[in-house]
Amino acid sequence: LRDSYDVFVSYRWGELDSDLAAGLFTLLSQEIVERRAVQVFLDKERLQGGRNFQRDFCHALASSIVAVPLVSLSALKRMLTLRSDSEVDNLLLEWSLIVELQEQGRLRACCPILLGRPYTQAEGAGGMSSLFVPGGPADLPFVVCTKVVSEVASLLSSLSPPLLPSPGLGTRTVRDTVALLTKNLGVTAWNLQGRQGSAREAASQLHVHARMRGRVVKEGRRAVMAALKLSLRPSVLRQDSAGSQQSPLHVTSPHGAHTRGEGCTPAG
Repeated sequence: LRDSYDVFVSYRWGELDSDLAAGLFTLLSQEIVERRAVQVFLDKERLQGGRNFQRDFCHALASSIVAVPLVSLSALKRMLTLRSDSEVDNLLLEWSLIVELQEQGRLRACCPILLGRPYTQAEGAGGMSSLFVPGGPADLPFVVCTKVVSEVASLLSSLSPPLLPSPGLGTRTVRDTVALLTKNLGVTAWNLQGRQGSAREAASQLHVHARMRGRVVKEGRRAVMAALKLSLRPSVLRQDSAGSQQSPLHVTSPHGAHTRGEGCTPAG
């Protein structure tokens, strides 16, 4: 494990999400910023056996500049049935930490990649539904997972220097947490248009998914690098050192809508 990272990729293990996370890790690790390679945290690449993985990922997240949560319908599926007394959902734990660290100014930027359901060949090969459909964020429960809240508070206290939980941690529901993530400007995968493949390509679901993955990873790399470079500008760093309590890249659109634009950039 490193002392710090530029980018932290947060995702639910699964065929598409894992594939996209690995692709982002590969492309972003090839980027150069300030005459050095971009350092990316991905659990499968960085976590080590025999260690407390929750504490390690918390410290990695707290020492990162940009968080990149992959918010997908498949990632949300397990959260739909969470109750106040449910066991800790590790992805909700990560996302709750992102929200806490961003609200306290410890995390400079959050650049979510929003993913719907990949279309079947009959629906339109290579396309994807919106995230905001049945089974999406609007269907998440209005419950506070007490074990997640307790674990977040414990992990925050383990940092150096330790952080106190924000006033909202104990009342932030599952739906609230995801809503806060999706209000950050990022990548909406269903808006990315690719070329039309040949009839032979369209017949291969693997090829269809490969094209879609390539588009999302490419746009994700562009948006994350824009956020990272902006975060490293001297003016932004001076804001942080002056003790700003609000991350300069905590950006929301007026109505929670997402556009491709320039990715994770500050308003005004």
